[in-house]
Amino acid sequence: MKKALIVLLILAVAGGLFAQSWSGSVNTGAKFTFADDMPVNADDDDGHAVKGRLSFTNSGDDWGVNIGVNGDVTKDDDEGKHAATINIGDMNGWVKFANMFKLTAGKGIDGAWGSGGNTDTNISGSDAGVRLEITPIDGLNFGFRFGYPNGGVQAKKVANFFQEIGIGAKYSADVWWFALGLDLDSEETTGDGLDGLFYFGFNFSGLSLFNIHVGSRVENAFTDGRTVKLFEKFDGSVAGLNWYLEANEKLIPDPLAVGLKVGLSYGITISDPASAEIGASAEASYADEFSFDKWDIYAKVTYKFNGNVSTTAKLDIAGTVDPSKITPSLLWTIGYSF
Repeated sequence: MKKALIVLLILAVAGGLFAQSWSGSVNTGAKFTFADDMPVNADDDDGHAVKGRLSFTNSGDDWGVNIGVNGDVTKDDDEGKHAATINIGDMNGWVKFANMFKLTAGKGIDGAWGSGGNTDTNISGSDAGVRLEITPIDGLNFGFRFGYPNGGVQAKKVANFFQEIGIGAKYSADVWWFALGLDLDSEETTGDGLDGLFYFGFNFSGLSLFNIHVGSRVENAFTDGRTVKLFEKFDGSVAGLNWYLEANEKLIPDPLAVGLKVGLSYGITISDPASAEIGASAEASYADEFSFDKWDIYAKVTYKFNGNVSTTAKLDIAGTVDPSKITPSLLWTIGYSF
């Protein structure tokens, strides 16, 4: 770790010769829930009480270095406890050679062949790993990734190292792309035997009114407990009105289960730094019988200060079909980014 940080500092000092950048953000807020005793919780509107990010990149034409530090404060659990964590999200380097190969090594090397949406998998990787991407023609990217069992840095058997592999491919054209892959886990990760996840995704954005995304996941692919799921999403914008429709189906094992999400939002520009948005969403499901699960209506106002600092007030009313379970809340957030 120390050696890697020293290398990073050397690169930063010599950065005038190369393309380098720093970026970061800090986000937090307070959520007032209109219920008994009016509880107030720290909330950044993204699952955290406080969230911080800092990243550095430095690169030439055929090489690069990435490092990212994440800091999170979790929300209180049922016992009133929370945790503060700081971790290295990315620490890797990459090189290109022979005009068609890209070799990435280090921590945080997932991605490259993601299938998007609910079918997406990051070709999971571990705290250390290697990825080789091959791009023989424009638009085509395929290759493989080696990692370690349990997301760690050690395989107890050499066979387990070679079984912790992700294989993927993605082809991108002007208005569509297609991705598929297989993510394998050894017995050290599963606790049983070799298992895997197969996925694919297809996205089409050539229509003026909406985009189409479809995909599938086969989980526990090599066991009797395999699960086969399909996902579909349609989204677009008409006259400033943004909308989406998502569906998912669990085909295997029985019984059939279906989920459905719909949402609408409309943005309003008040002035150069100020904007407003209203929206609504609903979720339903089917498993033996139809169930209307929940709904949500919100209105929010955002103000940006000098492009780096922004604050938002969001009034939200969420509930279920039962009118006694309606929960209004007011969320104030503030964030800084550079």
